[in-house]
Amino acid sequence: MGAKICYFSPIRDDSIPTEATAVWLPGGYPELHAKALSENTSMISSLKQFHEDDKPILAECGGFLYCMDTLIDLEGNSFRMAGLIQGTGTMKVKGG
Repeated sequence: MGAKICYFSPIRDDSIPTEATAVWLPGGYPELHAKALSENTSMISSLKQFHEDDKPILAECGGFLYCMDTLIDLEGNSFRMAGLIQGTGTMKVKGG
């Protein structure tokens, strides 16, 4: 038992590392990087294939938003995300 940690960036990298057997998408601020995340279509394709291959994905907070169909930022701009989870994440001001 155990795991080998392989770091990758959904913003900068083209794909999930080939040696990965599971993916953890932790919290973060996807609304600050929504355009770049949305435009990295090769990473989105890689994540979709990883999911289709029935490999485990743990997504929390910002990672969960990245896995949704769409993310709407504070200015109301809509960005296509990975589409693994049906729905739209909408950012609101604190207390909103």
